[in-house]
Amino acid sequence: MEPLLVTHCGAGSTRVMQESAEAALAVGMDLLRRGRSALDAVEEAVVVLEDDPRTNAGTGSRMRFDGTIQMDAAIMDSRMRAGAVAAIFDVKNPIRVARKVMDTPHVLLAGPWATRFARKAGFPHFDPATDRSRDRLNETRRQIAEGKVPAWARRFL
Repeated sequence: MEPLLVTHCGAGSTRVMQESAEAALAVGMDLLRRGRSALDAVEEAVVVLEDDPRTNAGTGSRMRFDGTIQMDAAIMDSRMRAGAVAAIFDVKNPIRVARKVMDTPHVLLAGPWATRFARKAGFPHFDPATDRSRDRLNETRRQIAEGKVPAWARRFL
């Protein structure tokens, strides 16, 4: 049976991002064909996406209005073991931290506790901000200042 893996670059991505999805697919499929687990293949495919600053995952994630970046990641295997992090900050690959959570009694760690767990597990500090993410934040701030905010978003300001 030929393994199957599907990759995508997230909501709002365009055909320009296709090469990143294809690179992630190639990494994952190579691992599957070499007999590695589906869990390993998925983790490594997601790392490719998190390392591409054009995606909205890991390096290059969107900044919050205050200039910080919070990221989420989750992974699960066929035995229903799961690991997830939410609102984690200052790590390079949130998916790797989520995978590490699978080795604990927890399923989800969030915010400062997720980041604290990452540090104790040996994940170093990493700033995922890029020039593009800073430019996008500045553009958003400019649009807000000019009153060009979608009606649905006004209630959050």
